[in-house]
Amino acid sequence: MANYGKVNTLSGIDSAYIAGLIDGEGTVSLLRKHKQDNRQVVVSISNTDRPLINYLLEAIGAGKATSKRTYSERHTPSFMYAITNRHALDLLRQVAPHLGPTKPGEPSCSLPTTSGSPRAMADTPWV
Repeated sequence: MANYGKVNTLSGIDSAYIAGLIDGEGTVSLLRKHKQDNRQVVVSISNTDRPLINYLLEAIGAGKATSKRTYSERHTPSFMYAITNRHALDLLRQVAPHLGPTKPGEPSCSLPTTSGSPRAMADTPWV
């Protein structure tokens, strides 16, 4: 079920926990749904534990949860939480202090310091 509300302000514990989920089970990517579309920021987390996905929906207050198709009866049913565009940026701003570099020597997470349209953000300094 999709929820297009505002992203909730996360507590320190929730933001650290969600950052760990993004780091361990999730992805942060730029996707283009159609060739002529602009890219969208997408944060997604996949897991086989439906209550965990429900927790993300409740804690974050925006995004959607979907079931992933199983192609074999031996596969465990899995679920995915996804949040896109400005909502994804709002979430990333809150969890960024808890996201570290992926490899030694790489900078940690950097995000634009202002919100707004993607065109306005093109000339925005990054932190």
